[in-house]
Amino acid sequence: MTDATAEFVQRFQSLGLDGSPCSNDEIDNVEQRAGLRLPAAYRAYLRIAGRQPPAALVGSDCTIRHLPYLRDAANQLLEQGGQARLPQNAFVFLMHQGYQFMYFVADGQSDDPPVHYYLEGELRVVRNFERFSGFVATCVQDQ
Repeated sequence: MTDATAEFVQRFQSLGLDGSPCSNDEIDNVEQRAGLRLPAAYRAYLRIAGRQPPAALVGSDCTIRHLPYLRDAANQLLEQGGQARLPQNAFVFLMHQGYQFMYFVADGQSDDPPVHYYLEGELRVVRNFERFSGFVATCVQDQ
């Protein structure tokens, strides 16, 4: 685990984030399948809640077993709505009930990237959080 990831783990635990963690090998496998290096904040989230999410996310597809399928499902939803496909380095980390999803761009520029959101029927994708850590803080508040 990198120093940046360890710092986010500590920060998220101090906020009260809970769940069931993924191993480093599982996270490495997700990166290999996606062909992306995940940002430290998201790697930290997976180290705490990658197998079982916090209460605020129960019912959403956001665990490690769902991750390999979310990008394709998100692109299908965008296409059905007449929207452009996801950016090349987009990583979809959450889909809810097949009609809304969240992603960040894993371009190596930020350890804590902005989170984008799409809701079926909307005219465009919107930036929902300035940082992934802001998304995590909201999840903890909603528990």
